[in-house]
Amino acid sequence: MTRILFVSILLIFITFLGEANDLCFPDTLLIKKSDVSKLLKSRDYIGKTNFLNQPFSSDYYDVLKSSSNKLEFDSIVVSEWSEETEKVEKTHLYTCNFENDGKRVVVNIFYWDAAKNKWFISDENYYLFDENGRLKQVEFQEYFLPTYRWYTRIYYEYENGLLKSESRYDRVDEIEFWDEIEQIEYLYNNDNSLNVVNLKEWDIFENDWITNAYRKFAYDSIGNLTTETGFDYNFYDVESTKKFELQYSYDNNLNLIEIVKYGPGFGEGLFEEERKQENTYTEFSELSTEIFYNWDYDLKIWNADSKNVYSNETQGIQLFEESSYVWKDKEASWKGSNKVEYLSEYNYYSEDINNWEFLQVYMPAFSFDGMVCDKIENTIWENDQWLFSSAYNYYFSIGSVVGIETVENLEISIYPNPVVNVLSVKIDNLFETTCTIRDLNGRILSQTNFQNNTQVDVSYLKSGIYFIELFSENERIYVDKIIKN
Repeated sequence: MTRILFVSILLIFITFLGEANDLCFPDTLLIKKSDVSKLLKSRDYIGKTNFLNQPFSSDYYDVLKSSSNKLEFDSIVVSEWSEETEKVEKTHLYTCNFENDGKRVVVNIFYWDAAKNKWFISDENYYLFDENGRLKQVEFQEYFLPTYRWYTRIYYEYENGLLKSESRYDRVDEIEFWDEIEQIEYLYNNDNSLNVVNLKEWDIFENDWITNAYRKFAYDSIGNLTTETGFDYNFYDVESTKKFELQYSYDNNLNLIEIVKYGPGFGEGLFEEERKQENTYTEFSELSTEIFYNWDYDLKIWNADSKNVYSNETQGIQLFEESSYVWKDKEASWKGSNKVEYLSEYNYYSEDINNWEFLQVYMPAFSFDGMVCDKIENTIWENDQWLFSSAYNYYFSIGSVVGIETVENLEISIYPNPVVNVLSVKIDNLFETTCTIRDLNGRILSQTNFQNNTQVDVSYLKSGIYFIELFSENERIYVDKIIKN
């Protein structure tokens, strides 16, 4: 199974987050995925071991070293509706940089300061790989003040190709030493399925790592996970206390259809239902709905709580849709909560994007049946209508012609770049061409129709980076960045 295929499956599989005694279900599967840092920080040990035990192939580094005329990822800009200004404002910016031939990946997240009209760093995620393509170290830097950071560092050790342990440390600015936070030990069955996870903390009296909690996993005869049980462990009394149990059920197509969480009841040693998730699938085993329930201890029944509905049918530029609902007892019906649309405005394919394998893992980037999502729109249900909430805009660039085959050999000249006042555009094209200038938020600033050549006035633009696009016969044939001085 390739790493990309695993990531796709990971989005459909349930991720349970929290400590051994504080487990919860996710609210959504797709839009909550910002990047792989969520998984690496979580308590989803099945998902984590599956992910880390599938390294990038060493051949991939050769791709990073070679020159490519594929589209290059530039950034993701997040825009949200501002109640204060009553308009859409950009809020966050994501970038991804590949260093040392891809053996180090840096994800930067910035926030927009409207008052200063400037991007400021918000978070930085560092991923370091060994020669075999395995993740060996991560460092997460969170800026909870403009100049004050919280650091988390995790080291991974492997044995016989499987994750053996991870050690977590943290520190804050102005403190040089790292505090030992936790060590996690992974033990496997003979078939390499995860058997036991030991959670250890540093004991200053023992001067060693000691187990304070652990999890056990059980499977059916064909390898499906059936039970996950969490325990607290008293090292000094050599005593275990069961804290929770998760039971997984599948249909005849091996689709996960139900997860039930059991927690301590009101009697000693008694465990009762707490929360449940039910899944339904299409005839092609694509996830279509998730319904979450809470257990009513008094009436001994399941009460509906929330629901996610997924549409896997492509409709125009829409690749995928996720709608969320909450159950209203008074109306005895579902009420819309929010909707997420995954769009492809420019018809990019994953094979056209350089380093897409990395980007889909380490960024909030998605593709559906090979089609790249280049815009995500979020809406919320208010006043009996869907209102805009936020959007993710993806930006790619290339210095050569892309798109339809009939124009592959066109000669295109765009100069000067950087530009001050006037941008000259020349193209050997028999058809009318449209030249569009966009800002980093995707807004069209100018649009010019011409044939063969034109001059575009950009003197009114502020200094910065913009995108120039050329369209012919309703298809985009060229895109690149220009710098305005």
